[in-house]
Amino acid sequence: MTLRYVIWQMDKVNMSVAILPMAADFSWDSSEQGIIQSSIFWGYAATQIVGGLLATRFGQELNTVPHFNLLSFWTGKVEIGRN
Repeated sequence: MTLRYVIWQMDKVNMSVAILPMAADFSWDSSEQGIIQSSIFWGYAATQIVGGLLATRFGQELNTVPHFNLLSFWTGKVEIGRN
């Protein structure tokens, strides 16, 4: 569980650093950057509710392992898609 939290925190920190070159590449203004940055918060808040309900029903491990694997898959897919 700790490793999952560390990786999520690293994603969050990396996004706050990466937003600057991404904004230059995609010509995002400050409003668009704010929407992208806030999507991290809203995504986190939404998954807390859904994840809590699923964990109550199915248990923690059955809930977090597939979601962590899905997050890892999409993180890798985004990088591959850029090349």
